Amino acid sequence: DPPSGSFFPVGTTQVTCIATDASGNESEPCMFEITVNDTEPPIISCPDDIIQDNDPGQCGAIVNYPDPVVMDNCPGATSACDPPSGSFFPVGTTQVTCIATDASGNESEPCMFEITVNDTEPPTISCPEDIVVLVPPGETGAVVNYPAPIVTDNCPGVISSCLPASGSFFPVGITEITCTAEDTSGNKAECTFNIRVEVAEVNTLRLDVLLSHDVQVVTDATLEIEGLLCQPRNNRETQRLLPPETSPECINAQMVYDWISFCKEVQSEVSIPPECSAAILECRNAGGNVTIQCDVVSESSRFFVLDGIRDVPGIPGASIVPIRFRVLLRIQYFCDAIPVCEFEAPICHVEDMVLCYPEGTFIKTKINQIQCVGHYCPFD
Repeated sequence: DPPSGSFFPVGTTQVTCIATDASGNESEPCMFEITVNDTEPPIISCPDDIIQDNDPGQCGAIVNYPDPVVMDNCPGATSACDPPSGSFFPVGTTQVTCIATDASGNESEPCMFEITVNDTEPPTISCPEDIVVLVPPGETGAVVNYPAPIVTDNCPGVISSCLPASGSFFPVGITEITCTAEDTSGNKAECTFNIRVEVAEVNTLRLDVLLSHDVQVVTDATLEIEGLLCQPRNNRETQRLLPPETSPECINAQMVYDWISFCKEVQSEVSIPPECSAAILECRNAGGNVTIQCDVVSESSRFFVLDGIRDVPGIPGASIVPIRFRVLLRIQYFCDAIPVCEFEAPICHVEDMVLCYPEGTFIKTKINQIQCVGHYCPFD
């Protein structure tokens, strides 16, 4: 028991046998075992291939997939897959391998399927701010180098390009630059900015020059000089400019050969040499700070009594005497406190002075102090 020909399950089954004679006598039982081994491997069937988009901001996705289907002649078969369901799968195609194992340790032939994660997220791109470049008069444009756009993406390998490219020649006017970012999956993003090239209309430097000068009329007579008194004689520490509305003052020279001091505010414009213009533009286009310093060239002050001395109506013995004052200035430009160029420029000023100018009189004059302030105003 069980009798021969019975169905024996996988495993070990004990069979008991007893002999009985014709008189009904029974023998002692004997036993033996029948062991049925399961040598049949299970059969496994994998799910279909899976295609999924990436998770936002990730270069891949967490993918949950169904269990494979397992069939076996005996219950208790299990399956395992690598990588397991719920894993993070990178962008691209990953092969998953599954194997079924039954209770007897028989393993199925492996089955495979593919999980493909597509990168559908475009990169982000940020263009530089609009750029303004100044060029000297006569130029038709400029070579402009601009910074690369800032690009980010959920996956490595993103590249960017801009048209027209940095380092190109840009004509006068406005040119739109289009920059494109493209990742390895072909996703794209664009941004734009403008480069404006402007031609400088004026290329001059305005100088405010304060001329402090002395006038001496050489004669044997006591004279009167009419003008704006800048400072008391022999007291240069109190030098000052009188308000514009101050009327001319008649000054008595108490001594022969006395000096009378005046000062005059002069505004002049000088041309900037091309090499300096180029250096200034380069500094400004690079975002540098342009500063100016002007100094008097040593022993460059000159004066000239011009023709055209004429009488003053209503003032006997007085004449209008035109005097030209000339001084040479050294002008230096600095970019972020570093000198970039210098040049010299003459400043001329003609001043009509009302003098009691009797026959036999001649004039001496000298410039005793010059203050110079430069206003950087090219290309405005």
